[in-house]
Amino acid sequence: MEPVSTVAIAAATLVAKAAEHLGEKIWDKFTEDVADKAGEQLTATGWDALSRMAGRVRGWFRRHEDKDGLKAVETVAVAPDSKVAVDRLAESLKVALAADPDLEKDLRGYIQAAEQGNGDVATFTVQAWGNAKIGKVVQVNEMKANEIKF
Repeated sequence: MEPVSTVAIAAATLVAKAAEHLGEKIWDKFTEDVADKAGEQLTATGWDALSRMAGRVRGWFRRHEDKDGLKAVETVAVAPDSKVAVDRLAESLKVALAADPDLEKDLRGYIQAAEQGNGDVATFTVQAWGNAKIGKVVQVNEMKANEIKF
């Protein structure tokens, strides 16, 4: 099993990609109330899984009153192509994942569910996961469906 840092990097990158793709709808499509249930059975794939993951992350930071983490996730939502913002979210997620095994389990599940999506989202997810395994955060604007860079 990959270390927590791998999950954190992949999740931060994918939250940014979901924010870029869904815009403000990222918080509307699946509210954090729905997504923020530890152990929830995943039935969504693709963008829905990434949207739920973003809601789960945001909800965790809110519930734990983690102001730095909440600011990091909200900054990524506004500036998904900012490497600095994604790096900050990854760092906040490393701390959160170390403190909460259920969050780690859920994020792994969302990543696996997103890999089952069709087209671009599966490609982006595989790319983000592969790069996270070597400790690399990929900027959203570097992730192209036709140019997989492992």
